[in-house]
Amino acid sequence: EQCKVLSGLSERIVVQEERCKAQSVRSEQVEGQEDQCKVLSGLSARIEAQEEQCKVLSGLSERMAAQEERCKVLDSLVEHVESHERRSQTLDNFLESLSEQIES
Repeated sequence: EQCKVLSGLSERIVVQEERCKAQSVRSEQVEGQEDQCKVLSGLSARIEAQEEQCKVLSGLSERMAAQEERCKVLDSLVEHVESHERRSQTLDNFLESLSEQIES
């Protein structure tokens, strides 16, 4: 009779051990998933930081394009002024020549 009881207890112990093993495996899986979540969270934070950097770079790019447009306008103005200076010099030379001719 005792042997039957002990045999029943032994079977129940084996079942409990199997359950413990299964729970241990599940616990390891959960821990693995938690680690993956931490990694994904870190990646998500890095992606957000990169998105912010992209916004900053985009803004800088727009400002650079506007600066390039201003430079083109200034270059055009410089060319215009230089053209007037050349004409003025030509007129000065002409007037000086006329003045010399008149004097002589």
